[in-house]
Amino acid sequence: RTKRRMMALVGCVLLSVVSLTHAAVGSYAWAKAHEGREATLPLPRLKGADPTGLLTGIAGFFRASEPNLGLLTPDAVEARATPSGAEARATPFNQHAMIMAHDAATTYLDGGLLHPINNWAKTQQDGGFKGMLECGARAFDFRSELKEGKLIFHHGSVSVDHPVDDALGEVITWANANAAAAEDIVLLHAFACSGSGCDAAVSAAFAARNISYITNCAELSGLTLEAAAARAKLPGGGLVLAVKGCLVDHYQEEVACSGYNVDGTKVGEPARPAAAPAAVEEGAAEGLSFYTCYADSSSKNFPLDRMWSYLANVSKGGPPSNGYLYSHQALWQESEESVAIGVTQASTLLKDEESSTLNALLIERVTSGVWNVAAANLVEVNNVCDGGPALLAALRKAQAEGQKAQA
Repeated sequence: RTKRRMMALVGCVLLSVVSLTHAAVGSYAWAKAHEGREATLPLPRLKGADPTGLLTGIAGFFRASEPNLGLLTPDAVEARATPSGAEARATPFNQHAMIMAHDAATTYLDGGLLHPINNWAKTQQDGGFKGMLECGARAFDFRSELKEGKLIFHHGSVSVDHPVDDALGEVITWANANAAAAEDIVLLHAFACSGSGCDAAVSAAFAARNISYITNCAELSGLTLEAAAARAKLPGGGLVLAVKGCLVDHYQEEVACSGYNVDGTKVGEPARPAAAPAAVEEGAAEGLSFYTCYADSSSKNFPLDRMWSYLANVSKGGPPSNGYLYSHQALWQESEESVAIGVTQASTLLKDEESSTLNALLIERVTSGVWNVAAANLVEVNNVCDGGPALLAALRKAQAEGQKAQA
């Protein structure tokens, strides 16, 4: 009898989760549809179930990781150049490697079974900005929103109801205690400010906390790490600098953990047989196969090789010669396909990173020298607390060895 009761309880819980997910996904799809984003992809099947209703609208969930949002593309900046001689000994600020927490404020979102939408918006573990700093983050993807008179954060259309000033307090407290050396400077990269009056509110918030805020990109030209640190000095001794925009983000939406077509094309695009992975998963949807980045997947090499190629190409391009910041987005992008497939695999953005061991693989590639980070700037990751300290140490060691070799 006890066993039957337990089975009934488990069944009720599962039914509740499915219902909550269905409702949440539908709500998010409605919001995205009203942004002009419609769900058009065929949806995958769960074994023994028909979740078409559950997954309706998933395809409109994110349209990847909010590409560019007004940021510059590589074609919009000057040709790259590498400093030499005396200039090489003074590290340009945009060649100082920093781990950047992607959509940093999502650390304040609740996740788990009761928050299915947040599971595909939450890129960072709980713990706040302080926790991410302790995990090696030195730069933050800082997206603010002025909503009903309150300055909070957002990830796209998902509001993060946490006061910006509280997060700034965490950063300043940590910086005053830990960031006195130039290499530990903390960067707040402000962009995608949402809501009427948001930009002015953010400027006021930084000013109230004595945080230097660069809004004129020309001021980055020729800026060295030492000069940035001098500008970032807080009354308490820490180093915190904010920059508005002025970033070449190198966003590529196709660098996702999973997808449908075996050759990496989107549904409806011409096939490219030469690019097909050796193996794919079965049963994703009628007439379609899918691949995933998970460590136990037979198809993982396809998305991983695509990631390594992307990172190598960014490194080859190098830093912008005009001083603009630039990023290696060393993270799995959200796409319509990857979110839809991820739901069927009981995954999330955090689990995609964990299941693929991406951050650990990044550490290996930096340590071995396979990934050239000699002039890397913002290394943007999800789930920074999964291996962040080791990644930061590897980046610093690689850059120090590179600078020593140039001397």
